[in-house]
Amino acid sequence: MANEKTPLREPIQLKKKKLPFPYGLFPASLRPYAELMRLHRPSGTIMIFWPYAFGATMAAYQTGFPVKQYWAELGKFLIAAFFVRSAGCTINDIADREFDAGVAWLGLTMSMGIFIGWAAIAETPNWLLLGSFMLGFVAWTLHFDTIYACQDRKDDINVGVKSTAVILGDLVIPFAMMCSTTFVGALAFAGYLNGETNAYYFVTVAGTAAHFAWQLATIDLEDPDSCNLNFTRNGQLGWVLWGGMAVDYLLKMGVVQLGEGRLSIVV
Repeated sequence: MANEKTPLREPIQLKKKKLPFPYGLFPASLRPYAELMRLHRPSGTIMIFWPYAFGATMAAYQTGFPVKQYWAELGKFLIAAFFVRSAGCTINDIADREFDAGVAWLGLTMSMGIFIGWAAIAETPNWLLLGSFMLGFVAWTLHFDTIYACQDRKDDINVGVKSTAVILGDLVIPFAMMCSTTFVGALAFAGYLNGETNAYYFVTVAGTAAHFAWQLATIDLEDPDSCNLNFTRNGQLGWVLWGGMAVDYLLKMGVVQLGEGRLSIVV
């Protein structure tokens, strides 16, 4: 009817996009800096932490370093890894993609944590052991970073960036297999030089080899999400690597005991 008023529509309520943790904890003025530091992706911090942990654990095994002090040193390294990674992300964004072709350099830089971790525990460096471990870690870095770069391969081709994923083309998987095999061999050799026992070889060496085989069997290089997931899995692989080293060290120190096929903690 003419005297009836058309009811007004209710205003559309726009849903606020949920911020990834922990960005919601920051005020809006500080949030861009938190995003630069990639706080919602801790995998990068873990990847930087692992070389410190590996070097420290193998040195602690060789020297019989006190267990309580060992845990304190690992805590310091974790904090250091967080700040190193945060600074690295910021610098990388400033330089944009200029670092994409420097994967080998990235591996050398990250693997220096092995020397730092060792030096924090042991007074005398074992250069052959550390050198072989460093070589293996560079190979591991080439493995996971090349696969990670595959998620941006199409964009890299469009803008002319010669990343390892672009250069290798269809040879990414064979290259990753070569790198992972080199790393496993370096782990076995480093363990031999350090006098590690079966716990190290069963968990660290064999476990790493099995994890690599699983990665390469399940990765889809054409799926960016699969490539990103593979990077996360390599961060998780660090637990396998460190686990064998840590168990071997704790067995030597008498903190854990192996009996009847199971580990027990000595109180």
